[in-house]
Amino acid sequence: MEKEESLMADTEKINAEALALHKKFHGKLEVRCKAPLENGHDLALAYTPGVAEPCRKIKENPDLSFEYTCRGNMVAVISDGTRVLGLGDIGPEAAMPVMEGKSVLYKKFGDIDSIPICIDTKDPEEFVNIVTKLQPSFGGINLEDIASPKCYWIENELIKRCSIPVFHDDQHGTAIIACAAVLGALRFAKKDITKVKVVVNGCGAAGSAIGKLLYRLGVTDLTMIDIDGAVYEGRPGDMDMATKYLASVTNKAHYKGNLAGAAKGADVLIGVSGPRLFTKDIMESMAPKAVVFALANPVPETTYEEAKAAGADYVGLDEYINKIKGGWTDIDVIITMPSIMGKIGALGRVLGPRGLMPNPKSGTVTNEIGNAVKEVKQGKIDFKVDKSGIVHTSIGKISFNSDQIRDNAKEFISTLLKLKPSAAKGTYIKSIYLSSTMSAGIKIDPKSVEEN
Repeated sequence: MEKEESLMADTEKINAEALALHKKFHGKLEVRCKAPLENGHDLALAYTPGVAEPCRKIKENPDLSFEYTCRGNMVAVISDGTRVLGLGDIGPEAAMPVMEGKSVLYKKFGDIDSIPICIDTKDPEEFVNIVTKLQPSFGGINLEDIASPKCYWIENELIKRCSIPVFHDDQHGTAIIACAAVLGALRFAKKDITKVKVVVNGCGAAGSAIGKLLYRLGVTDLTMIDIDGAVYEGRPGDMDMATKYLASVTNKAHYKGNLAGAAKGADVLIGVSGPRLFTKDIMESMAPKAVVFALANPVPETTYEEAKAAGADYVGLDEYINKIKGGWTDIDVIITMPSIMGKIGALGRVLGPRGLMPNPKSGTVTNEIGNAVKEVKQGKIDFKVDKSGIVHTSIGKISFNSDQIRDNAKEFISTLLKLKPSAAKGTYIKSIYLSSTMSAGIKIDPKSVEEN
């Protein structure tokens, strides 16, 4: 628990410092002049009339643009903002700090100049057309933070249409680094990559690329896990083209379970999905000298281990946000942290009418995730009052037996009566209706409940 609190404090500190840095410098990049501009002669060389001569040469041979301009050392870092870090679809403006940051890395560690570009479109074809038209200004294209599965098509199309290198960092950069780390770790553990059991949790751009590279490196016992569980050939439901390919070459045993089951006896566990998905029990179930790479980004803000230990049925962030956007509402209660409410708020149209929107007043927006989960699992009853004075609450789930539902109903009514203002006169509870989800209500005599 102390470690969790320390991590939370460190994360909050880093977030505050990062925000201050970005505000102080108004970003992390600036443009500097490499050529001298001290007098008229310098100006004549850098601009008119001297600049006309390299223009003429490049017209005769466009490849000379790499020699006579900054193009040869210039990379465009381009995104549409649809899958930024672990923040999801936050838009092109909000993606700019990441693109700018990547440009800083290019300059600092490779002395390569780079321009961050965020394109305001979610249409893959339009995105490809725009990037294709930009290529005369750059020596290479670095695609960044584009949602899957369209990121695969975008990269393939740009490779076909562009005469300069095109690179999708979330796929290939992450895969190269992750797999290099796996090779080094296995060498240290004295394990043969062709004989180890490997599990990759996450089948987005990063996860699928890691899986493909591990397969090509010789891993024969490889299981991919996505939001629906283990990936295997013939699995019902839709799979994107990357997942379909991995289904055809991995998990030859056709394991159909979840992450916990897949990780038992595993030598390597790689996570590129939601934060804190690797519990103590999962890691303890792995093989001796196991290798674990938890690569979810950014630094987690939810205490996953605590929530799982408390009995949460579903734990995650972006994968469930996307699932809810698609219409999935097979949930009774959503518990989240204040720092996540900005993302949850976008689901208001789905969650609001169903009474599922987390609320600090009900204890479902809290930093004490574990305690909140325990309360709900133990039968905590929450209720709300509409503008007509009608009280709404849930007193049970399909898994409850009749005694549990009766006890919850009695406890709820007892609580309401305890909350009765001393000044209230006359009949306090006028009517009671009981119904299952989407069914007609059954009228209950309030007196019969009070008597029993």
